[in-house]
Amino acid sequence: MLKKSLKQCLRTQQSVLEYMAQGRELSDCLFLVFKSLEDAVRPYAAKAFLLLRERKGTYSLISQAERHGASNPQPDFQVSCDLLTREFNGQAEHAGLAKLTAKERAIPDLTHHKLPISSSLQQRLIQQGWRSLWAEPVYSSADVCLGWLVFQTREVYEPDSNHRDLMAAYIGLVRSILEKYQKDCEVRLLNRQLRNSLDRLQVYCQVMPDLGMVLSEQGDYVDVYGSHEVVGYDDAEQLIGKNIRDCLDSGVARDILHAAELALKTGDPQVFEYELMINGSRVIFESRVAPIENYLPSSPDKRHVVWVARDITQRRLSEKRIEHMAYYDPLTQLPNRRLLMDRLQHTIDQVSRHQTMGAVIFVDLDGFKRVNDDFGHDYGDALLTEIAKRLKNGLRDSDTIARFGGDEFVVVVERMDDNLESMYHEAMNVSRRILANLKPGITVFDQSFLMNASVGISLIYGTHLSAEGVLREADKAMYQAKHTGKTGQICLYKAS
Repeated sequence: MLKKSLKQCLRTQQSVLEYMAQGRELSDCLFLVFKSLEDAVRPYAAKAFLLLRERKGTYSLISQAERHGASNPQPDFQVSCDLLTREFNGQAEHAGLAKLTAKERAIPDLTHHKLPISSSLQQRLIQQGWRSLWAEPVYSSADVCLGWLVFQTREVYEPDSNHRDLMAAYIGLVRSILEKYQKDCEVRLLNRQLRNSLDRLQVYCQVMPDLGMVLSEQGDYVDVYGSHEVVGYDDAEQLIGKNIRDCLDSGVARDILHAAELALKTGDPQVFEYELMINGSRVIFESRVAPIENYLPSSPDKRHVVWVARDITQRRLSEKRIEHMAYYDPLTQLPNRRLLMDRLQHTIDQVSRHQTMGAVIFVDLDGFKRVNDDFGHDYGDALLTEIAKRLKNGLRDSDTIARFGGDEFVVVVERMDDNLESMYHEAMNVSRRILANLKPGITVFDQSFLMNASVGISLIYGTHLSAEGVLREADKAMYQAKHTGKTGQICLYKAS
């Protein structure tokens, strides 16, 4: 009898393996076990089911009675299964049947044995015609409880050693099924998580403004993500397989390959900027290059880098506009007082370090207030703009002219020698050119103006100078020119 039952168990095992290879459901595989186990002890009118342990420590029922389409389901068997499931879920895992020895877990006669379950459940089972109960835990290879294989009969049933060996064989089969099922669930979960991650990544790549590329060590495009049209290609497939030397300016390609080489050598991301002409416009990119390992699992010996390029043209233009607003006069577009002080201090530092010379020329327009009073600020602003152009035309590129405020302008001149007399003559010549450029009449809107100015000069030489001090000297010299009572006068500051 045992030999026949073991052969049946082996045939069931083969059928289960075929089911698992076909990817059949867990319940389908277990139903084969239940039926085979029930057939092995058919004279006892047996029924088998599994209490599957879930992640939260609770148990769920798997039995043939709940199988869709099962013929002649037995309501009383389903009720007993449900009752026993609730009993298990109401106890700690170490309580009840789990505390019994292997021999004690097989209860041959429910009417003559005290069970480690509630008396009400015992009475319900007896009322439904069940006489014996046998529950065995199913442990994994790692000694973790996967569930309980429960076996109940309508006849008094006391298993001998042969039956216990047979039950052990079926429990081993159930363990294989459950471990395979758990692994399949883990794989499905990982695949689902990976698929969700890839879906999110794909959506991100579709909307991100950056251009993401994977390059080989030699500079071949392997993959392209994101806004690839910014490099002049409407389809990423047109880039894949090409080398950046064939697609980009030689200087840019050289910089990118150098960054890739450093990233692969050091393992650190490389950040740099480069420019491209795209559709006739200059585009500035911020580029980041970082190594990526095992990008092609089929070619683990090949090394790759991720290259992300972001169009920062508008950002750079905005930064320049902000800088211009901070350092330049919005009306005349000349350097403002802030930039003037920086450049003047730089000139003073150069004079002190290299023992050269320089000069500050302070220009104040004569009679300008009457323009605003008589014609309004629109005329005054337009006149100042034209005057700024004339003043700038009389200077070298190395000289600095700034609008100091109102109708005052300051010019900074530097020479590369230490001849004081030569510096004085040059400052005087610059001042005369300034006044000469103001002489011709300036027409603003419908009105012509004749302008002149008073000019003060302070020479820059020696050490221990400050921008504020030199500028103050030039301002005093300008007031000396004004106090002469004549327009168009030039005065040199002389310490008293």
